[in-house]
Amino acid sequence: MCTPLALGGLAIQAAGTLTNFATQAAANSAYNTAARKNALDASVAAAQAYGDEGKKYTYNMRELQQQGYKAVMQGRQAQGTAIASAGAAGFDGSSISVGSILAAEAQKTAMNLDNIKTKQEDQRNSYESTVSSIEAQAKGRANSMTPKAAPSALALGINLAGEGLEAAKSANYFST
Repeated sequence: MCTPLALGGLAIQAAGTLTNFATQAAANSAYNTAARKNALDASVAAAQAYGDEGKKYTYNMRELQQQGYKAVMQGRQAQGTAIASAGAAGFDGSSISVGSILAAEAQKTAMNLDNIKTKQEDQRNSYESTVSSIEAQAKGRANSMTPKAAPSALALGINLAGEGLEAAKSANYFST
């Protein structure tokens, strides 16, 4: 027969088990809320970083385009000056010295444009690398807090049943 003391002990054990279950459920819920916020914050931070990198990339590429335009214009100006100077000195545009000057200026312009294209490729590669790094950091941050499962109701039931059996056993309920 169960004594009031055994029943009281069973009730206390059951209350403790239910409290632990509720506490674990609340802690998991709070943790999962924080994990969702962390993932959202990582996404927002990545979006801001993408925007900043995009602006920087656009600015740098525009600057390089302007340098390219300036190089072409300077080359054309130098060629025009060479032709005008040669004409004023009595040479025509087909003379060897005028042709050499024009070829040298064209080569200098081409080299400047090649250097600018190389800088543009470097900018593009740097931008893509930075964007990949931002993405990896955001994923790492979002994945740093994996959601936790809710505590098992089945485990709760088994624990309560086990406590009931222990209480019955300690009260000699099963004795004949």
